[in-house]
Amino acid sequence: YLCIVYFIVCSYKYIVYLLIYVKNLKQMFMFRDMQNNKDDLSKQVILAEFLTLILSVGETLPISCFEFMNVDFVTKILSDIEDNQQKSSYDEKKIECMINLLLSYNLQFSEIESNITLKGLALRKNAKVLTENLMILLILEKDPVQVLKLKKKPKNSVEKMLNDILADSKTAKLLYINDVEVLVDFIIRQLLNVPSEEMARTSYLELCKNIIFNTEYLNQRHKLSYLNKCLQEILVDDSSCTKNQDVCIIEEIYSKHPELLE
Repeated sequence: YLCIVYFIVCSYKYIVYLLIYVKNLKQMFMFRDMQNNKDDLSKQVILAEFLTLILSVGETLPISCFEFMNVDFVTKILSDIEDNQQKSSYDEKKIECMINLLLSYNLQFSEIESNITLKGLALRKNAKVLTENLMILLILEKDPVQVLKLKKKPKNSVEKMLNDILADSKTAKLLYINDVEVLVDFIIRQLLNVPSEEMARTSYLELCKNIIFNTEYLNQRHKLSYLNKCLQEILVDDSSCTKNQDVCIIEEIYSKHPELLE
């Protein structure tokens, strides 16, 4: 049955079947299977890929799903990502699948306070493998979970994950200073190069705000003058389709840190 559904879903013409499947997902066999078959790498990868496909649509799951897809579910995924010895190429494949699963799962949460992914991350002292992979994906501008051609496109899962991590001061500490500086370099480049009509600019500004608010960035002030110049230019840019949103984010930054205007 699982293979049949997977085949139908993968033929892009039948995405509607996936949406119906998500809306009527009553049985928790996949989630329980992932927890009960820890030593079966092949089965773990298949289940992770299928769950990623379901969650990548961004449709809200039935509340009953979260009985199993809870903080323990997240900590188990994080353990597979971070505590794996990578003894073989199949272990690497599993890590990749688990990162994708976490990215797609995180699309379920629009509020930081109720984000189960962040609650799981907050329990860890480090998440080096995850954050390194997120940085690589961001710089490559690649979203590994967006494989379906949907009319209503979900948020970029990589940008959302980084924004969510940085929006919480506890989880923001999982990123090293070097990570933050690389992010700032990337944000500056994107703000300079992304066309003003692109919705992505708002996401980069959110990243900028969260870095300034929740990391030690202002102690380092890496390329702050360049970043400040980008923000000032956006304020006077009237061609953006996200002008109001962008201005609100920038004004929020300057309101909390007026010294940046000096």
